[in-house]
Amino acid sequence: MEKNPNDSLRIQISNITDFSEMGSRFSKTVSVDHLLSLILKQAMSAMDAEVCIIWLKDKFGNLVPRISFGLNSRIIQSVKMRLGVGLVKCIMRKGHPTNIYDLSKDKRVPLKRLIKKEGLSSLLAEPLIMENDRVGVLMICTRSKRRFTATDLKVFAAVAKQSALTIADVGLYDRMDKKVRQKIEEISMLFTMSRSITSSVNSSLLLNTILDKTRLLMKAKFCTLNLIDKSRSKLEFAAESGLGTEENEDFRVFEGELAKKVVKSGMPLILNEIAAYTKKIPVLLKRKKIHSVAFVPLFSNRRHSGVLAAYMQDVRFFEKAEMEIFGMVASLCSMAVDNSAMIDKVRKDYFNSIKTLAEIIDANDSYTRGHCDKVMRYSLEICKRLNLDNRDVSSIKTASMLHDIGKIGVDLSVIHKEGKLSDEDWAKIRKHPEIGARIVRQVGFLNDIVPIIMHHHAKFSGGGYPNPVLRGARIPIGARIIAVADAYDAMMSDRPYRKALSHEEAVAELKKCSGTQFDPKVVTAFISRKV
Repeated sequence: MEKNPNDSLRIQISNITDFSEMGSRFSKTVSVDHLLSLILKQAMSAMDAEVCIIWLKDKFGNLVPRISFGLNSRIIQSVKMRLGVGLVKCIMRKGHPTNIYDLSKDKRVPLKRLIKKEGLSSLLAEPLIMENDRVGVLMICTRSKRRFTATDLKVFAAVAKQSALTIADVGLYDRMDKKVRQKIEEISMLFTMSRSITSSVNSSLLLNTILDKTRLLMKAKFCTLNLIDKSRSKLEFAAESGLGTEENEDFRVFEGELAKKVVKSGMPLILNEIAAYTKKIPVLLKRKKIHSVAFVPLFSNRRHSGVLAAYMQDVRFFEKAEMEIFGMVASLCSMAVDNSAMIDKVRKDYFNSIKTLAEIIDANDSYTRGHCDKVMRYSLEICKRLNLDNRDVSSIKTASMLHDIGKIGVDLSVIHKEGKLSDEDWAKIRKHPEIGARIVRQVGFLNDIVPIIMHHHAKFSGGGYPNPVLRGARIPIGARIIAVADAYDAMMSDRPYRKALSHEEAVAELKKCSGTQFDPKVVTAFISRKV
Protein backbone atom coordinates (compact mmCIF):
# COMPACT_ATOMS: atom_id res chain seq x y z
CA MET A 1 0.00 0.00 0.00
CA GLU A 2 1.00 3.61 -0.60
CA LYS A 3 2.79 5.51 2.16
CA ASN A 4 1.98 9.08 2.93
CA PRO A 5 4.58 11.18 4.85
CA ASN A 6 1.80 12.89 6.76
CA ASP A 7 0.14 9.64 7.92
CA SER A 8 1.71 9.66 11.39
CA LEU A 9 0.69 13.25 11.99
CA ARG A 10 -2.83 12.49 10.83
CA ILE A 11 -3.13 9.55 13.23
CA GLN A 12 -2.00 11.68 16.14
CA ILE A 13 -4.39 14.52 15.29
CA SER A 14 -7.25 12.08 14.80
CA ASN A 15 -6.63 10.31 18.10
CA ILE A 16 -5.88 13.38 20.21
CA THR A 17 -8.26 15.95 18.72
CA ASP A 18 -11.17 14.19 17.04
CA PHE A 19 -11.65 11.35 19.49
CA SER A 20 -11.22 13.45 22.62
CA GLU A 21 -13.76 15.90 21.22
CA MET A 22 -16.09 13.01 20.44
CA GLY A 23 -15.74 11.65 23.96
CA SER A 24 -16.63 14.96 25.59
CA ARG A 25 -19.63 15.40 23.35
CA PHE A 26 -20.86 11.83 23.79
CA SER A 27 -20.73 12.08 27.56
CA LYS A 28 -23.16 14.99 27.43
CA THR A 29 -25.54 13.85 24.70
CA VAL A 30 -28.86 12.15 25.49
CA SER A 31 -30.11 11.65 21.93
CA VAL A 32 -29.10 8.41 20.21
CA ASP A 33 -29.61 9.85 16.72
CA HIS A 34 -27.60 12.94 17.65
CA LEU A 35 -24.86 10.67 18.97
CA LEU A 36 -24.75 8.65 15.75
CA SER A 37 -24.74 11.84 13.66
CA LEU A 38 -21.62 13.01 15.50
CA ILE A 39 -19.93 9.67 14.89
CA LEU A 40 -20.65 9.80 11.17
CA LYS A 41 -19.51 13.39 10.78
CA GLN A 42 -16.26 12.65 12.59
CA ALA A 43 -15.69 9.52 10.51
CA MET A 44 -16.29 11.40 7.26
CA SER A 45 -13.98 14.20 8.34
CA ALA A 46 -11.21 11.90 9.57
CA MET A 47 -11.35 9.68 6.49
CA ASP A 48 -12.11 12.38 3.90
CA ALA A 49 -15.09 10.28 2.74
CA GLU A 50 -18.24 11.32 0.85
CA VAL A 51 -20.70 8.78 2.25
CA CYS A 52 -20.96 7.29 5.72
CA ILE A 53 -23.53 4.84 7.12
CA ILE A 54 -24.00 3.15 10.49
CA TRP A 55 -25.77 -0.21 10.26
CA LEU A 56 -27.13 -1.82 13.45
CA LYS A 57 -28.13 -5.42 14.01
CA ASP A 58 -31.76 -6.25 14.75
CA LYS A 59 -33.16 -9.42 16.31
CA PHE A 60 -34.21 -10.90 12.99
CA GLY A 61 -30.86 -11.50 11.32
CA ASN A 62 -30.60 -8.20 9.49
CA LEU A 63 -28.37 -5.15 9.44
CA VAL A 64 -30.58 -2.08 9.10
CA PRO A 65 -29.38 1.50 8.45
CA ARG A 66 -29.77 3.62 11.58
CA ILE A 67 -28.40 6.86 10.19
CA SER A 68 -26.49 8.01 7.10
CA PHE A 69 -24.82 11.04 5.53
CA GLY A 70 -23.89 11.90 1.95
CA LEU A 71 -26.53 9.88 0.11
CA ASN A 72 -28.67 11.64 -2.49
CA SER A 73 -31.56 9.17 -2.65
CA ARG A 74 -33.92 7.69 -0.06
CA ILE A 75 -33.33 4.10 -1.14
CA ILE A 76 -31.30 3.52 2.04
CA GLN A 77 -34.45 3.90 4.15
CA SER A 78 -35.95 0.69 2.82
CA VAL A 79 -32.90 -1.57 2.54
CA LYS A 80 -31.46 -4.18 4.86
CA MET A 81 -28.60 -6.68 4.71
CA ARG A 82 -28.76 -10.27 5.87
CA LEU A 83 -26.20 -11.36 8.41
CA GLY A 84 -24.08 -14.37 7.54
CA VAL A 85 -24.33 -13.81 3.77
CA GLY A 86 -21.68 -12.65 1.29
CA LEU A 87 -19.82 -9.47 2.09
CA VAL A 88 -21.74 -8.88 5.32
CA LYS A 89 -20.58 -12.26 6.60
CA CYS A 90 -17.00 -11.31 5.72
CA ILE A 91 -17.21 -7.91 7.44
CA MET A 92 -18.83 -9.25 10.62
CA ARG A 93 -16.38 -12.15 10.89
CA LYS A 94 -13.30 -9.97 10.66
CA GLY A 95 -12.00 -7.96 13.57
CA HIS A 96 -10.48 -5.34 11.27
CA PRO A 97 -11.60 -3.12 8.35
CA THR A 98 -12.73 -4.60 5.03
CA ASN A 99 -11.44 -2.61 2.06
CA ILE A 100 -12.96 -2.82 -1.46
CA TYR A 101 -11.37 -0.79 -4.24
CA ASP A 102 -14.00 -1.39 -6.99
CA LEU A 103 -17.54 -2.21 -5.79
CA SER A 104 -18.79 -2.91 -9.31
CA LYS A 105 -16.45 -5.89 -9.66
CA ASP A 106 -16.98 -7.53 -6.24
CA LYS A 107 -19.70 -10.19 -6.54
CA ARG A 108 -20.13 -10.38 -2.76
CA VAL A 109 -21.39 -6.80 -2.53
CA PRO A 110 -25.14 -6.45 -1.79
CA LEU A 111 -27.28 -3.35 -2.48
CA LYS A 112 -26.32 -3.14 -6.16
CA ARG A 113 -29.22 -0.76 -6.82
CA LEU A 114 -28.08 1.68 -4.14
CA ILE A 115 -24.46 1.54 -5.34
CA LYS A 116 -25.46 2.19 -8.95
CA LYS A 117 -27.93 4.96 -8.05
CA GLU A 118 -25.38 6.77 -5.88
CA GLY A 119 -22.37 6.11 -8.13
CA LEU A 120 -20.36 4.56 -5.29
CA SER A 121 -16.94 3.13 -6.20
CA SER A 122 -14.89 2.21 -3.10
CA LEU A 123 -15.84 0.98 0.36
CA LEU A 124 -14.32 0.63 3.82
CA ALA A 125 -16.29 -1.18 6.52
CA GLU A 126 -15.56 -2.20 10.11
CA PRO A 127 -17.74 -4.15 12.59
CA LEU A 128 -18.89 -2.33 15.73
CA ILE A 129 -17.97 -4.62 18.63
CA MET A 130 -19.41 -4.27 22.13
CA GLU A 131 -18.22 -6.79 24.72
CA ASN A 132 -17.31 -9.34 22.03
CA ASP A 133 -20.72 -8.89 20.41
CA ARG A 134 -20.78 -7.55 16.87
CA VAL A 135 -23.77 -5.17 16.98
CA GLY A 136 -23.35 -3.33 13.72
CA VAL A 137 -21.13 -1.94 10.99
CA LEU A 138 -19.51 1.44 10.39
CA MET A 139 -19.18 2.01 6.65
CA ILE A 140 -17.69 4.76 4.46
CA CYS A 141 -17.81 5.00 0.68
CA THR A 142 -16.28 7.19 -2.01
CA ARG A 143 -17.61 8.01 -5.46
CA SER A 144 -14.20 7.84 -7.04
CA LYS A 145 -12.01 4.73 -6.79
CA ARG A 146 -9.67 5.00 -3.83
CA ARG A 147 -6.95 2.75 -2.45
CA PHE A 148 -7.11 3.14 1.31
CA THR A 149 -3.67 3.22 2.92
CA ALA A 150 -2.53 1.23 5.95
CA THR A 151 -2.88 4.39 8.01
CA ASP A 152 -6.44 4.89 6.68
CA LEU A 153 -7.27 1.46 7.97
CA LYS A 154 -5.75 2.21 11.39
CA VAL A 155 -7.60 5.52 11.68
CA PHE A 156 -10.86 3.88 10.61
CA ALA A 157 -10.40 1.00 13.07
CA ALA A 158 -9.82 3.57 15.81
CA VAL A 159 -12.99 5.47 14.83
CA ALA A 160 -15.03 2.25 14.82
CA LYS A 161 -13.65 1.18 18.20
CA GLN A 162 -14.29 4.59 19.74
CA SER A 163 -17.78 4.62 18.22
CA ALA A 164 -18.66 1.21 19.68
CA LEU A 165 -17.30 2.21 23.09
CA THR A 166 -19.26 5.45 23.05
CA ILE A 167 -22.47 3.70 22.02
CA ALA A 168 -21.94 1.26 24.89
CA ASP A 169 -21.28 4.12 27.33
CA VAL A 170 -24.65 5.74 26.69
CA GLY A 171 -26.37 2.35 26.55
CA LEU A 172 -27.85 2.38 23.04
CA TYR A 173 -29.21 -1.11 23.57
CA ASP A 174 -29.96 -0.80 27.25
CA ARG A 175 -30.67 2.84 28.05
CA MET A 176 -32.62 2.68 31.27
CA ASP A 177 -33.52 6.35 31.24
CA LYS A 178 -35.10 6.01 27.82
CA LYS A 179 -36.90 2.82 28.76
CA VAL A 180 -38.16 4.33 32.00
CA ARG A 181 -39.48 7.40 30.15
CA GLN A 182 -41.10 5.18 27.56
CA LYS A 183 -42.73 3.04 30.25
CA ILE A 184 -44.01 6.14 32.03
CA GLU A 185 -45.54 7.39 28.77
CA GLU A 186 -47.11 3.99 28.09
CA ILE A 187 -48.51 3.67 31.59
CA SER A 188 -49.79 7.26 31.46
CA MET A 189 -51.62 6.59 28.19
CA LEU A 190 -53.05 3.32 29.48
CA PHE A 191 -54.20 5.09 32.65
CA THR A 192 -55.85 7.82 30.54
CA MET A 193 -57.65 5.15 28.52
CA SER A 194 -58.79 3.37 31.69
CA ARG A 195 -60.05 6.62 33.18
CA SER A 196 -61.93 7.40 29.95
CA ILE A 197 -63.65 4.02 30.11
CA THR A 198 -64.93 4.59 33.65
CA SER A 199 -66.03 8.19 33.08
CA SER A 200 -67.41 8.35 29.52
CA VAL A 201 -71.03 7.68 28.61
CA ASN A 202 -70.58 8.39 24.89
CA SER A 203 -69.52 5.05 23.39
CA SER A 204 -68.43 6.35 19.96
CA LEU A 205 -66.42 9.20 21.49
CA LEU A 206 -64.87 6.76 23.98
CA LEU A 207 -63.70 4.35 21.26
CA ASN A 208 -62.29 7.20 19.17
CA THR A 209 -60.38 8.48 22.22
CA ILE A 210 -58.89 5.03 22.87
CA LEU A 211 -57.84 4.67 19.22
CA ASP A 212 -56.25 8.16 19.25
CA LYS A 213 -54.12 7.09 22.22
CA THR A 214 -53.35 3.73 20.60
CA ARG A 215 -52.06 5.46 17.47
CA LEU A 216 -49.65 7.53 19.59
CA LEU A 217 -48.63 4.56 21.71
CA MET A 218 -47.89 2.33 18.71
CA LYS A 219 -46.42 5.17 16.60
CA ALA A 220 -48.91 4.18 13.90
CA LYS A 221 -50.21 6.15 10.91
CA PHE A 222 -53.76 5.05 11.65
CA CYS A 223 -55.73 2.52 13.71
CA THR A 224 -59.03 0.75 13.13
CA LEU A 225 -61.46 -1.21 15.29
CA ASN A 226 -63.85 -3.83 13.95
CA LEU A 227 -66.44 -5.51 16.19
CA ILE A 228 -68.44 -8.70 15.77
CA ASP A 229 -72.13 -7.89 15.19
CA LYS A 230 -74.95 -9.06 17.47
CA SER A 231 -75.66 -12.07 15.25
CA ARG A 232 -71.94 -13.00 15.57
CA SER A 233 -71.89 -13.64 11.83
CA LYS A 234 -69.65 -10.80 10.62
CA LEU A 235 -67.22 -8.05 11.60
CA GLU A 236 -68.40 -4.45 11.37
CA PHE A 237 -66.32 -1.27 11.30
CA ALA A 238 -66.69 0.51 14.67
CA ALA A 239 -64.06 3.27 14.98
CA GLU A 240 -60.84 4.71 13.55
CA SER A 241 -58.08 7.18 14.26
CA GLY A 242 -55.97 8.79 11.54
CA LEU A 243 -57.82 7.12 8.66
CA GLY A 244 -60.52 9.75 8.16
CA THR A 245 -63.06 9.39 5.37
CA GLU A 246 -60.40 8.11 2.97
CA GLU A 247 -61.14 4.48 2.36
CA ASN A 248 -61.78 2.08 -0.50
CA GLU A 249 -63.29 -1.32 -1.08
CA ASP A 250 -60.05 -3.25 -1.63
CA PHE A 251 -58.76 -1.99 1.75
CA ARG A 252 -61.91 -3.22 3.51
CA VAL A 253 -61.56 -6.63 1.84
CA PHE A 254 -57.85 -6.79 2.75
CA GLU A 255 -58.48 -5.84 6.39
CA GLY A 256 -61.57 -8.04 6.64
CA GLU A 257 -59.75 -11.19 5.51
CA LEU A 258 -56.91 -10.67 7.98
CA ALA A 259 -59.29 -9.73 10.81
CA LYS A 260 -61.23 -12.97 10.25
CA LYS A 261 -57.99 -14.93 10.63
CA VAL A 262 -57.30 -13.18 13.93
CA VAL A 263 -60.82 -13.91 15.22
CA LYS A 264 -60.54 -17.54 14.15
CA SER A 265 -57.13 -18.10 15.76
CA GLY A 266 -57.59 -15.83 18.75
CA MET A 267 -53.95 -14.78 18.31
CA PRO A 268 -52.22 -11.56 17.22
CA LEU A 269 -51.19 -11.29 13.57
CA ILE A 270 -48.20 -9.22 12.43
CA LEU A 271 -47.16 -8.36 8.88
CA ASN A 272 -43.71 -6.82 9.24
CA GLU A 273 -43.73 -5.99 5.56
CA ILE A 274 -47.07 -6.09 3.73
CA ALA A 275 -45.37 -6.30 0.33
CA ALA A 276 -43.88 -9.66 1.34
CA TYR A 277 -47.37 -10.95 2.23
CA THR A 278 -49.26 -9.92 -0.89
CA LYS A 279 -48.67 -8.28 -4.24
CA LYS A 280 -52.23 -6.88 -4.20
CA ILE A 281 -51.60 -4.01 -1.81
CA PRO A 282 -54.73 -1.83 -1.35
CA VAL A 283 -54.55 1.59 -3.01
CA LEU A 284 -55.19 3.31 0.32
CA LEU A 285 -52.16 1.65 1.92
CA LYS A 286 -49.96 2.65 -1.01
CA ARG A 287 -51.22 6.22 -0.82
CA LYS A 288 -50.53 6.43 2.91
CA LYS A 289 -47.16 4.66 2.46
CA ILE A 290 -48.07 1.84 4.88
CA HIS A 291 -45.48 -0.95 5.13
CA SER A 292 -46.55 -2.99 8.18
CA VAL A 293 -49.64 -3.79 10.23
CA ALA A 294 -50.41 -5.52 13.53
CA PHE A 295 -53.75 -7.05 14.56
CA VAL A 296 -54.81 -8.11 18.06
CA PRO A 297 -58.07 -9.85 19.03
CA LEU A 298 -60.64 -8.49 21.49
CA PHE A 299 -62.43 -10.75 23.94
CA SER A 300 -65.69 -10.23 25.86
CA ASN A 301 -66.88 -12.80 28.39
CA ARG A 302 -64.29 -15.24 26.99
CA ARG A 303 -65.68 -14.86 23.49
CA HIS A 304 -64.12 -13.10 20.50
CA SER A 305 -65.66 -9.64 20.19
CA GLY A 306 -63.53 -7.85 17.60
CA VAL A 307 -60.12 -6.91 16.20
CA LEU A 308 -57.89 -3.88 16.80
CA ALA A 309 -55.40 -2.97 14.04
CA ALA A 310 -52.46 -0.55 13.84
CA TYR A 311 -50.95 0.45 10.47
CA MET A 312 -47.33 1.70 10.34
CA GLN A 313 -45.33 3.52 7.68
CA ASP A 314 -42.07 1.73 8.53
CA VAL A 315 -41.07 -1.92 8.24
CA ARG A 316 -41.79 -2.70 11.88
CA PHE A 317 -40.31 -5.59 13.87
CA PHE A 318 -42.23 -5.65 17.13
CA GLU A 319 -40.55 -6.51 20.39
CA LYS A 320 -42.37 -8.68 22.89
CA ALA A 321 -42.97 -5.71 25.20
CA GLU A 322 -44.59 -3.71 22.36
CA MET A 323 -47.05 -6.50 21.59
CA GLU A 324 -47.83 -6.88 25.30
CA ILE A 325 -48.72 -3.18 25.41
CA PHE A 326 -50.85 -3.59 22.27
CA GLY A 327 -52.58 -6.53 23.93
CA MET A 328 -53.33 -4.37 26.99
CA VAL A 329 -54.88 -1.74 24.73
CA ALA A 330 -57.04 -4.45 23.15
CA SER A 331 -58.20 -5.46 26.64
CA LEU A 332 -59.11 -1.85 27.36
CA CYS A 333 -61.05 -1.71 24.09
CA SER A 334 -62.93 -4.84 25.16
CA MET A 335 -63.74 -3.20 28.48
CA ALA A 336 -64.92 -0.07 26.64
CA VAL A 337 -67.18 -2.12 24.36
CA ASP A 338 -68.64 -4.03 27.35
CA ASN A 339 -69.05 -0.77 29.26
CA SER A 340 -70.77 0.84 26.29
CA ALA A 341 -73.14 -2.10 25.94
CA MET A 342 -74.03 -1.85 29.63
CA ILE A 343 -74.54 1.93 29.39
CA ASP A 344 -76.67 1.49 26.25
CA LYS A 345 -78.85 -0.98 28.14
CA VAL A 346 -79.20 1.44 31.07
CA ARG A 347 -80.04 4.22 28.62
CA LYS A 348 -82.63 2.08 26.87
CA ASP A 349 -84.23 1.02 30.16
CA TYR A 350 -84.31 4.60 31.44
CA PHE A 351 -85.65 5.95 28.16
CA ASN A 352 -88.38 3.32 28.20
CA SER A 353 -89.27 4.32 31.76
CA ILE A 354 -89.55 8.01 30.83
CA LYS A 355 -91.41 7.10 27.65
CA THR A 356 -93.88 5.16 29.78
CA LEU A 357 -94.40 8.26 31.91
CA ALA A 358 -94.99 10.32 28.77
CA GLU A 359 -97.53 7.76 27.57
CA ILE A 360 -99.25 7.89 30.97
CA ILE A 361 -99.53 11.67 30.57
CA ASP A 362 -100.99 11.18 27.08
CA ALA A 363 -103.40 8.56 28.43
CA ASN A 364 -104.67 10.95 31.11
CA ASP A 365 -105.96 13.23 28.38
CA SER A 366 -108.23 11.61 25.84
CA TYR A 367 -107.63 14.56 23.50
CA THR A 368 -103.84 14.07 23.30
CA ARG A 369 -103.58 10.28 23.38
CA GLY A 370 -100.76 9.17 21.04
CA HIS A 371 -99.59 12.78 20.68
CA CYS A 372 -95.91 12.08 21.47
CA ASP A 373 -95.69 9.24 18.96
CA LYS A 374 -97.13 11.42 16.19
CA VAL A 375 -94.88 14.36 17.05
CA MET A 376 -91.89 12.01 16.88
CA ARG A 377 -92.98 10.69 13.47
CA TYR A 378 -93.52 14.18 12.05
CA SER A 379 -90.21 15.39 13.49
CA LEU A 380 -88.28 12.55 11.87
CA GLU A 381 -89.90 13.32 8.51
CA ILE A 382 -88.72 16.93 8.81
CA CYS A 383 -85.20 15.77 9.79
CA LYS A 384 -85.06 13.64 6.66
CA ARG A 385 -86.12 16.60 4.48
CA LEU A 386 -83.47 18.82 6.09
CA ASN A 387 -80.72 16.15 5.72
CA LEU A 388 -79.66 16.44 9.36
CA ASP A 389 -76.81 14.23 10.59
CA ASN A 390 -77.50 11.04 12.53
CA ARG A 391 -76.50 12.50 15.89
CA ASP A 392 -79.00 15.39 15.58
CA VAL A 393 -81.72 13.03 14.36
CA SER A 394 -81.16 10.73 17.36
CA SER A 395 -81.42 13.65 19.79
CA ILE A 396 -84.55 15.03 18.11
CA LYS A 397 -86.19 11.60 18.14
CA THR A 398 -85.65 11.28 21.88
CA ALA A 399 -86.66 14.90 22.60
CA SER A 400 -89.86 14.59 20.53
CA MET A 401 -90.92 11.58 22.60
CA LEU A 402 -90.24 13.43 25.85
CA HIS A 403 -91.08 17.03 24.91
CA ASP A 404 -94.17 17.12 27.14
CA ILE A 405 -92.69 15.14 30.05
CA GLY A 406 -92.85 18.34 32.13
CA LYS A 407 -96.66 18.14 32.19
CA ILE A 408 -96.21 15.54 34.91
CA GLY A 409 -95.60 18.54 37.17
CA VAL A 410 -98.71 20.41 36.02
CA ASP A 411 -102.03 20.12 37.88
CA LEU A 412 -104.18 17.51 36.09
CA SER A 413 -107.25 19.68 36.63
CA VAL A 414 -105.70 22.27 34.33
CA ILE A 415 -104.76 19.69 31.71
CA HIS A 416 -108.30 18.16 31.78
CA LYS A 417 -110.10 21.48 31.99
CA GLU A 418 -112.89 21.88 29.44
CA GLY A 419 -113.39 25.33 28.06
CA LYS A 420 -111.06 28.25 27.69
CA LEU A 421 -107.99 28.38 29.96
CA SER A 422 -107.53 31.38 32.27
CA ASP A 423 -104.35 33.43 32.46
CA GLU A 424 -103.50 31.54 35.67
CA ASP A 425 -104.03 28.23 33.90
CA TRP A 426 -101.76 29.30 31.05
CA ALA A 427 -99.09 30.36 33.51
CA LYS A 428 -99.11 26.80 34.91
CA ILE A 429 -99.10 25.18 31.47
CA ARG A 430 -96.19 27.34 30.35
CA LYS A 431 -94.03 25.92 33.12
CA HIS A 432 -93.96 22.45 31.58
CA PRO A 433 -90.89 23.04 29.31
CA GLU A 434 -88.79 24.10 32.32
CA ILE A 435 -90.10 21.23 34.45
CA GLY A 436 -89.37 18.78 31.62
CA ALA A 437 -85.84 20.16 31.17
CA ARG A 438 -85.18 19.73 34.92
CA ILE A 439 -86.40 16.13 34.82
CA VAL A 440 -84.26 15.22 31.79
CA ARG A 441 -81.22 17.07 33.15
CA GLN A 442 -81.08 14.54 36.00
CA VAL A 443 -79.94 11.96 33.44
CA GLY A 444 -76.39 12.69 32.26
CA PHE A 445 -76.69 10.99 28.89
CA LEU A 446 -79.79 13.05 27.96
CA ASN A 447 -78.05 16.40 28.41
CA ASP A 448 -78.07 17.08 24.66
CA ILE A 449 -81.88 17.14 24.53
CA VAL A 450 -82.33 19.48 27.53
CA PRO A 451 -82.22 22.69 25.37
CA ILE A 452 -84.64 21.14 22.87
CA ILE A 453 -87.23 20.36 25.54
CA MET A 454 -86.64 23.72 27.24
CA HIS A 455 -87.28 25.75 24.08
CA HIS A 456 -89.79 23.78 22.00
CA HIS A 457 -92.31 26.60 22.62
CA ALA A 458 -89.91 29.38 21.60
CA LYS A 459 -91.12 31.58 18.72
CA PHE A 460 -88.96 32.19 15.67
CA SER A 461 -89.48 35.96 15.85
CA GLY A 462 -89.21 36.02 19.67
CA GLY A 463 -91.80 36.26 22.40
CA GLY A 464 -92.18 32.53 23.12
CA TYR A 465 -91.71 30.82 26.47
CA PRO A 466 -89.89 30.27 28.79
CA ASN A 467 -87.37 32.73 27.24
CA PRO A 468 -89.13 35.43 25.16
CA VAL A 469 -85.80 36.95 24.06
CA LEU A 470 -84.67 33.77 22.28
CA ARG A 471 -85.29 33.92 18.52
CA GLY A 472 -84.18 32.73 15.07
CA ALA A 473 -81.18 30.46 14.68
CA ARG A 474 -80.40 30.80 18.41
CA ILE A 475 -83.31 28.43 19.03
CA PRO A 476 -82.00 24.83 18.79
CA ILE A 477 -82.93 23.25 15.45
CA GLY A 478 -84.55 20.35 17.33
CA ALA A 479 -86.82 22.77 19.21
CA ARG A 480 -87.81 24.53 15.96
CA ILE A 481 -88.68 21.19 14.38
CA ILE A 482 -90.71 19.92 17.33
CA ALA A 483 -92.56 23.27 17.50
CA VAL A 484 -93.95 22.70 13.98
CA ALA A 485 -94.71 18.99 14.53
CA ASP A 486 -96.33 19.72 17.93
CA ALA A 487 -98.49 22.54 16.58
CA TYR A 488 -99.63 20.52 13.56
CA ASP A 489 -100.72 17.55 15.66
CA ALA A 490 -102.46 19.86 18.16
CA MET A 491 -104.45 21.48 15.33
CA MET A 492 -105.33 18.05 13.91
CA SER A 493 -106.75 16.88 17.28
CA ASP A 494 -110.12 17.61 18.88
CA ARG A 495 -110.11 19.93 21.89
CA PRO A 496 -112.86 20.59 24.45
CA TYR A 497 -113.25 24.06 23.02
CA ARG A 498 -113.01 23.22 19.28
CA LYS A 499 -113.06 20.46 16.68
CA ALA A 500 -109.93 19.23 14.88
CA LEU A 501 -108.87 21.17 11.80
CA SER A 502 -108.45 19.51 8.41
CA HIS A 503 -104.99 18.91 7.00
CA GLU A 504 -105.44 21.81 4.57
CA GLU A 505 -106.53 24.16 7.35
CA ALA A 506 -103.61 23.11 9.60
CA VAL A 507 -101.09 23.61 6.76
CA ALA A 508 -102.58 27.03 5.97
CA GLU A 509 -102.10 28.01 9.63
CA LEU A 510 -98.47 26.85 9.57
CA LYS A 511 -97.85 28.95 6.45
CA LYS A 512 -99.56 31.93 8.06
CA CYS A 513 -97.29 31.72 11.13
CA SER A 514 -94.12 30.94 9.14
CA GLY A 515 -91.43 33.49 9.99
CA THR A 516 -93.17 34.61 13.17
CA GLN A 517 -93.99 31.57 15.30
CA PHE A 518 -92.23 28.98 13.16
CA ASP A 519 -88.94 28.64 11.25
CA PRO A 520 -89.82 29.05 7.53
CA LYS A 521 -87.41 26.34 6.34
CA VAL A 522 -88.88 23.86 8.85
CA VAL A 523 -92.44 24.69 7.72
CA THR A 524 -91.40 24.25 4.06
CA ALA A 525 -89.75 20.89 4.85
CA PHE A 526 -92.86 19.71 6.73
CA ILE A 527 -95.51 20.66 4.18
CA SER A 528 -93.43 19.26 1.28
CA ARG A 529 -93.46 15.78 2.78
CA LYS A 530 -95.66 13.05 1.36
CA VAL A 531 -98.89 12.86 3.37
